[in-house]
Amino acid sequence: MQKSQHVVLVEDDAALREIFEELLQEHSSFIEQASTGEEALKLILRAEPPRLVISDLKLPHMSGIALLEIIKNEKIKTKFLAITADNELGAKARELGADEVLIKPFNIRDFSLSLEKYLS
Repeated sequence: MQKSQHVVLVEDDAALREIFEELLQEHSSFIEQASTGEEALKLILRAEPPRLVISDLKLPHMSGIALLEIIKNEKIKTKFLAITADNELGAKARELGADEVLIKPFNIRDFSLSLEKYLS
């Protein structure tokens, strides 16, 4: 596994997670999936941090915002792409240091450009 291609995808909606995974596979990424912030944190802390964390911000139990705060507080070296339909949560993620925020609904091309930026 190359760190440059390792991605943790955090999305509680299984259908969206599948769509995102299909797009990620075009970039030959090693993809680990989580449906909660807790699951994602275990994946992120387990070994060498992923190159990119893609996370919905509204998640059950531990939110994507809480996950981002932990990543930043623990100084984990990874890029964080936040996905949300809530403009206020998006602004909060930017304040906390998210590398990028995509507001739903977003253009698939924008998502692909973000992947190229962080995985090339």
